[in-house]
Amino acid sequence: MIRAQNHNNLRISAQGPRRGGWLFFVLTTIFIGLYLFNISGWLIHDDEGTDLYEAWQLQIGNQPGVDFIAEQQPLFLLLGKTGLNFAQDSVQAVKILRVLSAVQVLAGSIFFGLVVKRKWGEQTAALTMGIILTSGLVYEQARLFRPDPMMFAWELFGLGFVLLALQTEKRPFWIAAGISFGVAVLMKPFGIFPVIGLLFFFLYLFLKQSYQWQQHLFNGVAFAIPFLLVSVGISFILYYQLGFYYQEVFGQHASLGQQKTVWEQILVTITTYLSFFLFNSVIIFAIPLAFMNRRSGEKVVQFPENALLYAQMIVPLLFVLITRPIFPRYHIFLLPVFALILALHLKGLINKINAEIKNASVIVTLTILLILSFSIFSTFPYFTPLLTRQEDDTITLAHLIQNNTKPTDVVVSDYASLNFHAKRPSIYEASIIAGGRISGGIVTGAMLIERIEANEAKLVLLHREGGNPAPHQLAKLVDLELFEAYLEDNYQLIEIFDRSEQLIEIYQRR
Repeated sequence: MIRAQNHNNLRISAQGPRRGGWLFFVLTTIFIGLYLFNISGWLIHDDEGTDLYEAWQLQIGNQPGVDFIAEQQPLFLLLGKTGLNFAQDSVQAVKILRVLSAVQVLAGSIFFGLVVKRKWGEQTAALTMGIILTSGLVYEQARLFRPDPMMFAWELFGLGFVLLALQTEKRPFWIAAGISFGVAVLMKPFGIFPVIGLLFFFLYLFLKQSYQWQQHLFNGVAFAIPFLLVSVGISFILYYQLGFYYQEVFGQHASLGQQKTVWEQILVTITTYLSFFLFNSVIIFAIPLAFMNRRSGEKVVQFPENALLYAQMIVPLLFVLITRPIFPRYHIFLLPVFALILALHLKGLINKINAEIKNASVIVTLTILLILSFSIFSTFPYFTPLLTRQEDDTITLAHLIQNNTKPTDVVVSDYASLNFHAKRPSIYEASIIAGGRISGGIVTGAMLIERIEANEAKLVLLHREGGNPAPHQLAKLVDLELFEAYLEDNYQLIEIFDRSEQLIEIYQRR
């Protein structure tokens, strides 16, 4: 039964944290510094740029779905609008909003680590939190104003509360988990993925422990009611206040990739799942560790936690139903799952070391630090370049735009971030000028020409070659020749600007 086993686990865990606490504390301090260091040094990120533009449009009083197309959820945009109110200039605004993302990810990771520490001890907690925060994928996303890191942060809170609910068998923790996952969905609808994993988990409990069906039912209801009240109820209120604008974007997302065959979709699903492991290659250590623990007969992941973690791992198989492009960051909710599994398997090895070698704490600590060092230098995107990169060209280009336009002039570009920094409006579709929408034929040259003419755009900026990211938006229009001919007839090329190796052509209306 869960109750007897959990009480035994709690007695064991009570001794863990008393062995010290310095390793977890030191790692926490280091990660806080790493995540906040140079957070606004690099301003080039096309997805973040659209989010900054949407938040700015909301701040100046424009209505989503009427004055601009909004791709993100109301709560996220309202947080961005609030952050912009405290900024003196665009760079400070980016810093404030990125810190807002980073602080949430740090708080969620630390909370999750403390929950792990409560049951499995400091070493397991330090490694679990460390693997999460040394991930290049997490580090890149957490230092951007994007809904993904905020969603991930609240997923960490949610999973932590679920573990507490299983450890203590106290129903308020299920309520807290429901609220946390509800906030994750408010940040981004993909926050539903770990909730689907929980649904699988509860179904398994009903099958395995049918004699406790009432307890599982009450726990499920304690989770489901606050989750639905937050994710659906608050979402309805926010949409009512801002206008029900999301149906347009939802339809666009749903239409992407419809031409794929079933086998192509299966291949994409499998390939993206495997690429997640390449992005976070440190978790591969779990395989040999699991083999060694199995050989020794030690079962390191006990029920019901093992069922919870494994239920999460099968959720990405449902991505086969999503036709739009799938990116490795969509699997980010699995990182704490794999991090905990790896840490628990290492704990099995640590138990053997402690049993055979006196005062083995130094060896254990060095092993943990070695694994985290490997994680920093092996994950993708690469951690160290993200930490130190700098550029000033974005602001220089923004000033150039300002010098050639009036505040009311419309400027069209690959990157809505340039409109945000220059404080110049764009066309209604500015937030969806993106590679996926362009390759999917939602944004076309013909559509842009119509919008440019209707708004009498003063400048058009076109990224032609070079830089990171390389041209993947306007330069990839399905009817690029039509768009180029229009620019040649109605605009003149006044400059080719080098934005950190991105060569951007600037066209001014004749």
